[in-house]
Amino acid sequence: MRTLRFKLSAVLLLFGTTLISYGFVRHQQQFIESQRQRLLARALAEATRLAGVAQHVFRRGLVQTMDLEVSYLATDERLRLGLICDGDSAVISATEQRWRGLKLVETPLKHILELVEETQAAKQGKVVADDHTITAVFPFLPRPAAKKPGAVILDYAWEDVRQDAQASAISEAVPQSLVLLASVLVLWQLLQWMVTRRIELIEEQTKLAEMGEYDIERLPGSDELAHLSQAFAHAIRTQRDLWVRQQPLLRLEENVRDLFWSMKTTEPSLLFVNAAYETVWGRKVEALRSRHWDWLRAVRPSERRQVLRSLRSLMHGEDIGDITLQLGRADSPHWVQCRSFRVFEKDGSLLSIAGIVLDITASRLMDQRLAQAAETERLRMGRDLHDDVCQRLAAIQLKCGVAASLLAREGAPAADVVKKLAEDMAATTVLTRSLARGLAPVGLDTGGLSEPLKHLALLLKHAFDVNCVVECDAPLPPLNPEAATHMFRIAQELATNAAKHGKAKQVLIQLAVEDDLLRMIVSNDGSPFDGKPEKSDGLGLHFIRQRVDALGASIDFEAATSEDDWNLTVCEAPISALIATDNSANSPEP
Repeated sequence: MRTLRFKLSAVLLLFGTTLISYGFVRHQQQFIESQRQRLLARALAEATRLAGVAQHVFRRGLVQTMDLEVSYLATDERLRLGLICDGDSAVISATEQRWRGLKLVETPLKHILELVEETQAAKQGKVVADDHTITAVFPFLPRPAAKKPGAVILDYAWEDVRQDAQASAISEAVPQSLVLLASVLVLWQLLQWMVTRRIELIEEQTKLAEMGEYDIERLPGSDELAHLSQAFAHAIRTQRDLWVRQQPLLRLEENVRDLFWSMKTTEPSLLFVNAAYETVWGRKVEALRSRHWDWLRAVRPSERRQVLRSLRSLMHGEDIGDITLQLGRADSPHWVQCRSFRVFEKDGSLLSIAGIVLDITASRLMDQRLAQAAETERLRMGRDLHDDVCQRLAAIQLKCGVAASLLAREGAPAADVVKKLAEDMAATTVLTRSLARGLAPVGLDTGGLSEPLKHLALLLKHAFDVNCVVECDAPLPPLNPEAATHMFRIAQELATNAAKHGKAKQVLIQLAVEDDLLRMIVSNDGSPFDGKPEKSDGLGLHFIRQRVDALGASIDFEAATSEDDWNLTVCEAPISALIATDNSANSPEP
């Protein structure tokens, strides 16, 4: 602050010195100009008066009177030389007697000979000035009959006027300088009393704040420095209160197992993540700080477009639902569930977007184990039905047929009943065999999908009398057994629901590969979907969602309308995640 006080005083001193210097120069110029105008007026008046006196005196022949008049002019300290010449430029009278009787060209004023001749010819006086002298030349007629007038010449010097002007300016600048110096000293003391000490107190407040003190004394008063001190103390206290309130959140942020992230919409590079980022996402925080899109590398390439599209929609103010992702981590499969939300300013403008990422790997693995166990149990039940129950039903059918033949030979009335029983057992055997194939489809273990779906169509026909058609635009690439099983079970659940609950009479299953996606469309002419099937709590749809998530697929439901009376379900899965990688299925389906 002492430096600031010195700077303010120095600025004032410099400004005052500049004003004094300007006033000094201006006063000097004004003084010189004033003296010059006075000297011009004096030269004009004296030359005019002397020309009139000379004309009167010479006409009366009073030459000595003219010498006396000229001698009076010699007392003027600024007059360098005064001459009275006749028409031939001969000096008649002069302020210095040594120039009497000489020609004008022989005097120090020979340089004005042309000016003298010009005024004599024009019979009009002139006053001329240069940087050193002021010369007045006025003609007069010594005799009425004179052919050429004489001339009165007065030559004044005004060089010493500059010295007088400088002395006058100095005499005026000295008291101003003293006043300026006194003002600077007074300002120095005022700054010390009013500013320096108060700012030193503010500096002391800053040091206390750096040391962690928050109960800081404020400056009294209502001036700007007092307001600054009070605002600073209030800010420190507010910061302390905020720090105290943040501690529970910071402890929670450090210890929570879920990933929390936040991003400003105006600066996507300012991405914040908590300590759980490395555990949940499997990437280093240091890499994220240097490359703010590093988190995207953990997302499988087939899902990156969906993630970026959802993020863009969120930044544009659109609501998005939860997103389930399988991260491409090298250590082990990981699944996460992303839930996002928006943060708004007080005026309603969007400030940032944020979200919570839950690690659902354990529950997803459990779902997979449950699904695998359920699939194993289905296969066991299907094999038991096929190998045991169907054989028993076939044996019972055969025995009923033999019994019916024996009773018919004897003419027994019960022969027709036993024959009908044999026919029912045959139908039951066919239905049971279809159920067995539905529980344990043939071909799924090799990645085939078309053949199991055709058996599903037969099951729907036998069990529910529903006409089911399977269409495949082109031969499908061999799928891995797990993916083929998931796709088949999804189609089976959708078709069975349509037959059992939707009272459908026709079901259409379509398979196609488009844009690196395997698209399966299951449509039916049954009752329209009730509500939103994708959010239903039904067990069947729950299993469908599990299988869709396991495939990394998407599923959409479109209910029947007045324009289209067919319910439509579209399931799309990335073909790259479904294709078999082993040699168990190395050729397309027929």
